[in-house]
Amino acid sequence: MSFADRKVLQVLREETARVPERCPDYRAEVFGLLSEVLLIERAHQVARTNVVGKIADKVSATGRWFHERSKSRSET
Repeated sequence: MSFADRKVLQVLREETARVPERCPDYRAEVFGLLSEVLLIERAHQVARTNVVGKIADKVSATGRWFHERSKSRSET
């Protein structure tokens, strides 16, 4: 991993640490999503993959995760 990649991930980690923890593991999930989007973008630069569809899938999965966590939290 290049220095620039490590720097971007460091900034993302620092910034996501400032996001309100809306449910357990929320910050980690947001950081994971952002990291995956960066990896998808990197692959897209090399292979011209369907980046929009892949990112939409990741965002949708994270949205479902958050919805389930929010729903279970409100039921307790």
